[in-house]
Amino acid sequence: MIPLAEVLRRHWPEYQRAFAQQILPSHRRAVQCILECRTRALGGEMYRCQNCRRDHFVYHSCNHRACPQCGHAHASQWIAKQKLKLLPVPYYLITFTVPEGLRGWLRSHQKLGYASLLRESASALQDVADRPKYLGAEIGCLSVLHTWGRQLQYHPHVHCVVPAGGLREDGLRWCRAPASDFFLPQRVLAARFRNRLKQSLAQAQALQQIPASVWRQPWVVDVQPAGSGEAALKYLSAYVTHTALGHQRILRDEQGRITFKYSCPKRFSVCVTMAGWRRRPGTSLNASWLCWIGKLPGWCCRPSLNRSVLIAAGNSVGSPRSNRHESRDVELACRPKGLRPKKFSASGHGAVLSGAGKGRGFGGQTA
Repeated sequence: MIPLAEVLRRHWPEYQRAFAQQILPSHRRAVQCILECRTRALGGEMYRCQNCRRDHFVYHSCNHRACPQCGHAHASQWIAKQKLKLLPVPYYLITFTVPEGLRGWLRSHQKLGYASLLRESASALQDVADRPKYLGAEIGCLSVLHTWGRQLQYHPHVHCVVPAGGLREDGLRWCRAPASDFFLPQRVLAARFRNRLKQSLAQAQALQQIPASVWRQPWVVDVQPAGSGEAALKYLSAYVTHTALGHQRILRDEQGRITFKYSCPKRFSVCVTMAGWRRRPGTSLNASWLCWIGKLPGWCCRPSLNRSVLIAAGNSVGSPRSNRHESRDVELACRPKGLRPKKFSASGHGAVLSGAGKGRGFGGQTA
């Protein structure tokens, strides 16, 4: 494996000269941080061993999420923090994707496009969950926008970690999912997401820039059970605290050609020049956006009281029903406090996004 910083030191000056006008400011900042990480540029600290009395100098880290040297510790901290917010119920990992015809517009309109993807995917979830035949309750979710695929191609999609249930309108009853192996219908979610996104972009006067065929074809939403939710958080941590290209992917850097590997479904390697590197979008320093949506996340952040309300309800919260006519409601011991969602920021992850009342979405802006 070859450190990413070493590759950048060799080729970044030439790359800047060739594409100076097309490099995003965020990419310039990321490269600068990677090049300066654990070097004299950031300084350091001196430590003295109390036993041998020897001095040990340690350089400071850049703490940028695009830096492969700093990501592991951040991932562990992020997972630990999110685990505290998990409810004692089954979870689902729901993935919203967009057609290929829309990706070109998203890449050139990231501020509007990414915020719209997060907002409308969350709103589509709540719209479908509101229907009594599916759930009839208000849900909450953790949403992460991922901008590359397994082959390191540009492939924006939204992952949502969602508890299999929600609060009734009175805030006193937890409504569990209709069945242990079913939560929300994929086709209904896909159609609702497509329609909401189209309406949102129409209001932003962006529809004329997008091929009409995008809105006529079927969209894809994938709904998969995620157990207690911990495995899904571990999976998403790679998106939140890392970028697509790290030390483990770079195999060789010889004669101006860089060889890196990717997998889909088997491992492959590809050799490119720095110019080819730019034309492969997934190798750039793409960002992931992160936000909490709905009432439940704010409630879960108060584990001393509100999270214990569901625990007190016992194992019946997450247990499957034996009879489809049996009530799906679990009476809570007391009215949960703080149902109005807090504002959660995703500082350092590309966006600052706020929770919205009644789980209908949020306003977003780029950091």
